[in-house]
Amino acid sequence: MNPYTDCDFLDFFCLLFQRIFLFIKGDGAVCSLYSDEVQIFTLAFIGWSSALLGVFLVLRRAAMLANSLSHTILLGLVLTYLGMQFFLQTSEFLSLKSIITASILSAIFTTCASHFFKSKLGVRQDASIGFVFTALFALGILLLTVYMRHLHLGVEVLMGNVDALHYHDLWMACGIFLFNLSIVFLFYTPLKIVTFDNTFAKNVGIASSFFYYLLMLQTAFTAIVAFRAVGVVLFLSLLVIPVILGKLYTHKLRHLIFFSMGFSTLLALASVALSRHMLTVYGLALSTAGILVVLSGLVYFFHLGIKQLLAEKAKVMQRRKQTIL
Repeated sequence: MNPYTDCDFLDFFCLLFQRIFLFIKGDGAVCSLYSDEVQIFTLAFIGWSSALLGVFLVLRRAAMLANSLSHTILLGLVLTYLGMQFFLQTSEFLSLKSIITASILSAIFTTCASHFFKSKLGVRQDASIGFVFTALFALGILLLTVYMRHLHLGVEVLMGNVDALHYHDLWMACGIFLFNLSIVFLFYTPLKIVTFDNTFAKNVGIASSFFYYLLMLQTAFTAIVAFRAVGVVLFLSLLVIPVILGKLYTHKLRHLIFFSMGFSTLLALASVALSRHMLTVYGLALSTAGILVVLSGLVYFFHLGIKQLLAEKAKVMQRRKQTIL
């Protein structure tokens, strides 16, 4: 039985910290994770992966292209499923091979199509991204409703379902985080140079296009893993909101990365706890992913308001000093 079943917000954290303390002490009774804990760790790993990529995407002003990837991957998944049914006569879909295949093909095609409309047809970048991702996403939805109506995948791909997460999802989220962390750790310096000064990067021989496409592939892989938790509609918020919140307080890249990851951790904890609280106290089965995104927006606007007030206060104090002098 799940011990978090009848917990409100405060009881949830009391029980969670108690189980963490017992685990640190080496108590074997807490070696297995309950569903709420699986949700927390899975959302945390997805949040960390999104924060690692989101920092570079936001600073490079490529967040909307990443958003288009998270949508057009749906078409890649559907086509991969249909191809496996037609050629291999199998209904297997969410295997690791099919996920990687769909991610790579969708990311490459979306990025190349957006670049083609921009460079060859003279369409502005924002317009080309908007056209490509809406057209491919609509085609994916159409194929999904026609050929995959019998699968439960449809709702989860669009909106996510945190309550359906299992150990398999946790290990996938952990794996994609370690993959993204390894890439950022190994190529931190060239990624930093390409992000802030692409012209200088080309002059010193750094292949900026390689790191651009690598970042898009990482985003595609992360979006695939995030489907079960937050779906394609809410994935963009995990990439953007922690980063723009961090930019309110720091402009150093390392600090921004750690701040974004820390904020994602707190959001994972608070969203699962609040979802459990609403179910226990009010009997409302709310979407945990929806709660996470709403909390992200509220926290951002709260901190933005505080910073604005502090800035106004600093201006008033500066005027007073000038008046006295």
